[in-house]
Formats: sequence, structure tokens, C-alpha cells
Amino acid sequence: MVNIRITSRDEAVIKAISKFRFCLSRQLKVIAGFSSQRTCDRRIKKLRDVGYIERKYVVYGVPGLYFLTKKATQVFTLELVTSHIRIDQINHTICVIDTAIYFLERYHLTLDDFTTERELKSSAGFEKAKHCPDIIFENEQEKYCIEVELSTKRGAAIEKNIRENYLNFDKQIWVVRRGGKKIRDNLVEYGKKYPNISMIDLEEVQRHVKAI
Repeated sequence: MVNIRITSRDEAVIKAISKFRFCLSRQLKVIAGFSSQRTCDRRIKKLRDVGYIERKYVVYGVPGLYFLTKKATQVFTLELVTSHIRIDQINHTICVIDTAIYFLERYHLTLDDFTTERELKSSAGFEKAKHCPDIIFENEQEKYCIEVELSTKRGAAIEKNIRENYLNFDKQIWVVRRGGKKIRDNLVEYGKKYPNISMIDLEEVQRHVKAI
């Protein structure tokens, strides 16, 4: 039977995967503070060998996704563990994790400073469904919410989300593609009514994160 001594970096890997459903190895390298991708991959392999995480190839062209196992749930007493994900959610989740890393670096935060959409929904339990941002956190006594928007919702739907964010947060930051003209135009227009809106290019977020 394979056994390993759990390190603080191992705990960071486990926590990140639990928080976001899955992670890519390049994302775990940054979140857990490994010195190199090779060092990260070797440690991930040990965590796989001991049965705490598993790698799945779900979509052609997308690197392996690392999920937690039932064994990890029991050993680390985790509440949020997902062993699968809908294909249409994969790209969005990857972008959300990259965005989280971007703000970790930008504001010198830790993973514990973030609450994700899945954590918000889990804590709400059986309460009436309401909109939950992708990420929320506090910085310098201000409440932030982050929205990663890869598609264009109907005007009424997106304004509803913007209005809720305006009422509940000091700042709402929308991460959108440079080529997403319609969503960008909508955000500029709604920004006249809800002035706590700002935008960041998804491409800039991903460029920054992949360079770390």
C-alpha cells in the first residue's frame, strides 16, 4: 500500500480542487506554490498513486482534469467533491480558476479569501435559487464579486444579475473576451446605471496567469 506524508502544498492542491470542482496541473502549480511544473507534476502523480486525486481526459485538446476521489473525501473530511462535470461547463470553469489566480496575485490574497459560486450555492442549501457570482472576496474593506462571462445572456437576465451585484457588492468586475462586442457594449451601457461595474479582458487574465 502506497503512503505519503501530506505536506502544506498537498493540502493546497486538495483544497483548490475541492473549491473549483477540478483543476489543471498548471493551475495547481501556481496555487500550491510549486517551484516548477515538473515538481508539481511529480507531486500530483504521488497524490494519484495514493488514491487522493484522479486525472480525466474529457474533451479533445484540453489537458487532463484533476478531480478528487471518494478516498480524499473521507481522509480530508471534505464537503464539496465532484467526480465529473458537464462538458459545456469545462471551459468556463478553467477560465474562472485562471481568474481566481489572477486576483490572488493582484491583491496578494489566499485561496481561503475566496468563496466560489459552488460554495455559495452549497451554503444556501434549499433556499430559493438566486444568482451567485463566480467568485466573491473582500479586499481593503470592500466587497468584490467577479463574473466570468463567455456568452451573451438576454438583456433582462444580465441586468438582473448586475442589479443584484450592485446592491450586494462594492465592486463587480466582469471578465470578458476582447471579441465579445455585444456583452461589452451591454456592460458599458449598464455601467451608466450601475456605476460599480468594471471590465477586464479574459485574454489578459490568461496571459498573466500562464506567464507565472
